Order: sequence, then C-alpha cells, then structure tokens
Amino acid sequence: MVFALVRNLVVQATTPLPDLSPDLEMELSAFAQLSDETLWTLARSTLPKSQQTRLAWLNAEAQQRALLTEEQSEQDRLVEEYGRVLVRRAEAAVLLKKRGYDLSDPAVLQ
Repeated sequence: MVFALVRNLVVQATTPLPDLSPDLEMELSAFAQLSDETLWTLARSTLPKSQQTRLAWLNAEAQQRALLTEEQSEQDRLVEEYGRVLVRRAEAAVLLKKRGYDLSDPAVLQ
C-alpha cells in the first residue's frame, strides 16, 4: 500500500519526457537488427571532441553574456545532437542488456 502511494507520487511529480522526432524513432527501431559489435560501438559513442569543446565554450559564454543569434543556433544544434547521441547510446545499451550482456559496470560503456 505504501509502495503504491510513493510510486504514484513519484509518477505524478515527474515531468514526462518529450517525444522523439520521427526520424530518430525510425533510426532506433532499426537497432534491433544490428549486430552486437555495432551495438557496442553505438553504446560507447560520444559527441566528437571538437563538438564537445565548442559546446562547452558556448555554454560558458552563455553564462557570461547573451549569445549572438548564430551562437545560440549553434548551441541549440549541438545540444540536440548531444541528446541524439545519448538516446542512441541508451537504446544500444538496452538491446545489449536484452541480449544477455552484463552492463552493471559502467566502465564497459566507455
């Protein structure tokens, strides 16, 4: 009884996740057909270093001043791409887990 009450409160208090774009949904649906090797590559993928560096710089600049329109657009694009990378990684990890791989040690995804 208490567990159900706490669960209901947590569910009510959390904000629902935004819907994924149709193109990303289609991409993720194809992941089930990928080889384990390809899924491992996706599960360990990151935003390229140059994009990470640029996004970090834009984020730091945004703390100091208002970004120019072009900078804001670039920041938005990089944040979106970062989110896509995270979603791909998560989907690949879920599938690897379903295929029986032990992902309890986060180091296996680095």
